[in-house]
Amino acid sequence: MTVKSIVVSGDFLFTAHNDYKIRVWKIDNLTESQKYKMVTVLPTMADRCMRLFSAKNYVKIRWNKKCTWVHHVDAVSALALSKDASMLYSISWDRTFKLWRTSDFKCLESVWRQNDVGEQRHSLVSTPKKHKSAVNALALSSDGSILYSGTCDRSIIVWEKDGGAAHMAVAGALRGHRKVILCLTFVSDLLCILRVDDEHFN
Repeated sequence: MTVKSIVVSGDFLFTAHNDYKIRVWKIDNLTESQKYKMVTVLPTMADRCMRLFSAKNYVKIRWNKKCTWVHHVDAVSALALSKDASMLYSISWDRTFKLWRTSDFKCLESVWRQNDVGEQRHSLVSTPKKHKSAVNALALSSDGSILYSGTCDRSIIVWEKDGGAAHMAVAGALRGHRKVILCLTFVSDLLCILRVDDEHFN
């Protein structure tokens, strides 16, 4: 059960896994070591049961198989929290991203290309095209003006907002990595990069 991504919000820790699930952990302040205990797995049992009985909640995942839209059906590769930490975003190798409410862990929306299921809070603005292989990681600067995208081709593309528009334009690239880029994150103004051959961030 490989961990693909981690985000922290207060006492809660969210982890994304290659078994198609997201796990929610809470720090146990009652113990001296302050270990994390698992609270739930997303989608929750309540969320899954609520979607079972209506045909409109099912989406086709293979030519002969259907599943409720709250499920990821491939590895969950990255997680991100909204600025106020009220929403959790997950992206997967199944080519969807999902929106989860952190107060009750309910899945509110699932987006696959232009198709939107659930509360329909998002719409496609643009599709930046520059990478020649799968994008594994994204990191947005704190002011939202610069986006970094890391890929299987070992490169990181730097995107900047194109004037006042929501569109992003290529500003440069960070190259020289010898292995696949797995994860990108910001700590203050520092960009941290995790590669396949790393045991730690650099």
